[in-house]
This record gives sequence, structure tokens and C-alpha cells, in this order.
Amino acid sequence: MEPLRQELEREYKEKGYRLAVIPNDKRLSCPRMSDVVKALRGQVLSGHNYLNGLVRSSMVCAMQLQNALKWFKEDFTLLVTSGDRGDIVVGALQAHQSRNYPSLAGIILTGGVLPDASILRLVDGLPARVPIVSVQTGTFEAASLVNSVHARLRSTDQEKISLSIAAFESHMDDLAAFERSILGSCNNTRQSHSRVMTPKMFMYVTWCRSIVSIRLSLVIVSGILTKHSSFSLLQVQFGAASQIQQNAHCLARGNRP
Repeated sequence: MEPLRQELEREYKEKGYRLAVIPNDKRLSCPRMSDVVKALRGQVLSGHNYLNGLVRSSMVCAMQLQNALKWFKEDFTLLVTSGDRGDIVVGALQAHQSRNYPSLAGIILTGGVLPDASILRLVDGLPARVPIVSVQTGTFEAASLVNSVHARLRSTDQEKISLSIAAFESHMDDLAAFERSILGSCNNTRQSHSRVMTPKMFMYVTWCRSIVSIRLSLVIVSGILTKHSSFSLLQVQFGAASQIQQNAHCLARGNRP
């Protein structure tokens, strides 16, 4: 990250920008199982209490169990398989409990087919549970929908909020000066227009104060991700967010914008 940071400083620091390069944390871009269930309009058969888990990757299981197990390599993988593959369901749940295999995010059963009642009874008796979800779509369509689900940062997601704040605070130099600059700009706006507060001025002042309070006004360049919720503030203070993103991409590739 240091070469990128040095290049950004050479390009922007003298222009008054306050810069930070924050490493990408994949957990922030991972959807929750609840997001997947909603997108696929699925029916949760088991593991209702585990829908808050993250989905880091997905995998289609169409081969025999002994071959499928070789592809279980990453924690919090979501398996997509046909609903009549009881062998995959049982084997995957056993692998989930094994110390020799990674943990699963869940299992999607496709085609609107439910496992045999004996399989469902076996699942209900297992101590370690993962969400098992039935969907009406075929395997290919379900896998495509899973890959299209985007992560969302909700006000109730304390884990991701804490991760975002910690990443920002640990990589933003002179955080106090950054907050003072935002508050100073906010106060100058209020003093310059002490008698009239237009809707746009109100939005700007509100953005300033809310951004400072949660410390999330940032452009993440090692990713490359720009916080959508900060676009208004970035456009007012730093110019067009799209231009900042474009320049950042150029710098990341070693080119000058």
C-alpha cells in the first residue's frame, strides 16, 4: 500500500486533500445469509438462527460427495446443489462439524425439491446447524443469483460498522485534524448564512456532523471502493467522486490520471 500512498500524496496533498489508503477487508463486501434468502425468495428449512452469517464464496455441488469434499477449501462457503442430493447435504454437514474441513455458510437446495423426510430428521438432530434453504429455481439460475447478491451496510449491522470504523481509525493519519477540518467547514457554512438555511445547506451541515460522529467519510483506494453514503460530502469538498475513483484506478495501475 505504501507505493500507492506515496503516489497519491504527490498528486493530491498539495491541493488540500486529506488522504488515507485503507486495505480491503473482504468481510465488508460479503452478504449475509439473510440477504441471499431474500434475493432467492427461499424457504428456510433449518438453521433459522444462523441467517446472520457471512457468505464469502459459493460453490455448486453436482459431483459425488467424495469428489465434492476436495473443493471444500474456504470458510463460510455457500453450497448450491439439487434438492434431491441428500448425500451432499449429509456429507456437507458432517464436514462442517469436522476440524479437517472449513465451516459452511449454508446450503441452497434447488429445483423446489425437498430432501427425504429421513434426511430432514437427521439434520434436525445434528448439534452444529447451518441454514438450509429450498428455492424453486434451477441450480444454474440459483448460483447466478447468489453471485449477484451485494452486501449492504445496515444501521443494525454492528459487526460491519465496527470493522469499518476500526479500519478507518487505524489507517487515517491525524484523525483529530480531519474531524476539525470537517467541523470547521460546517461552522463556516453556518456563519456565512446565519439568517437563512436552505435545504441544500441543511443537508450539507447534517452530512458534516454525521460523518464526523461516526468517522466514515473516506475513499478506500485499496479495493477500490467509495462509500456511496458519502458522495454528497465528497462532491462538495473534494470534487466529483467519480473523478476521484477514476484517478485512483489510474494510480493503482501505475499510471498518472
